[in-house]
Amino acid sequence: MRRASPNRSKVKAAKSGRRARVRHLALQPDALGVAARLAAGRLREAGIVLEPLLRSAGLSVSQIDRKDMRLSVAGQIRFLELAANALKDPLLGFRLARDGELRQVGLIHYVAVSSETLGDALERVQRYSSIANAGLVLKCFGTRNLTITLRYAGVARHSDRQQMECFVTWLIRFCRASTDRRLNPIAVHLVHRRSDESSELEKFFGCRIEFGADADRIIFDKEAKQLRLASADRYLNEILLQDCEQALAYRRSGADPLRVAVENAITPLLPHGKARLDAVAQ
Repeated sequence: MRRASPNRSKVKAAKSGRRARVRHLALQPDALGVAARLAAGRLREAGIVLEPLLRSAGLSVSQIDRKDMRLSVAGQIRFLELAANALKDPLLGFRLARDGELRQVGLIHYVAVSSETLGDALERVQRYSSIANAGLVLKCFGTRNLTITLRYAGVARHSDRQQMECFVTWLIRFCRASTDRRLNPIAVHLVHRRSDESSELEKFFGCRIEFGADADRIIFDKEAKQLRLASADRYLNEILLQDCEQALAYRRSGADPLRVAVENAITPLLPHGKARLDAVAQ
């Protein structure tokens, strides 16, 4: 039997490696990249060169400049952290969501804002959040208070502050704008820690923030769920629901990688000294 030449073996190994990398990238959660592009805009306004920061995050200028291209969620998280450091703005994610146009998130915004009530809108966001960001899992509970919990799927939580604060700020802004009232949460809980910058966040949210919490969540009074939305449109909402279902059908699905799932379970337990094997396994 003829043995394969060394060169042929190297070529075969290289092709196999490329296929493995492509499969790995295909499994990574992706996002519309709105936050990353807003951050890129601020960097450009400040005269800061984008390419080195993007390269460090595994992204490129061409990806940023093409709004039709989805970005890696892990890359966006990394880029937002790098951009915050470069701009010397530790609250960059918060400010991007506070100042940005809510409609930039596209279809998911319109299907939510055309709903009848805030509870209906948040149910839409819960179901279709992966259209905007496949790394985000959002759940709403309304038994006692209206609680919105957020967690990551397929990306590590411990490395992020900016994207999560961007999500939370966007949700609070959406709740206020859609109901046309100054709707303040009862509390906001965030897994990551902060020291000196929390006062600006608390002033905007209108409530106390618990950092180093066991989960990321926003808690509103239970009656907020029944608030009617200012731009409710039942007929438009029915059309948009069909579009969302079609978009959702094309989204990739898959279980969290075990390593990331374990990291995300450990992160909120570490500050409290509770990262024991039995607790993490549960």
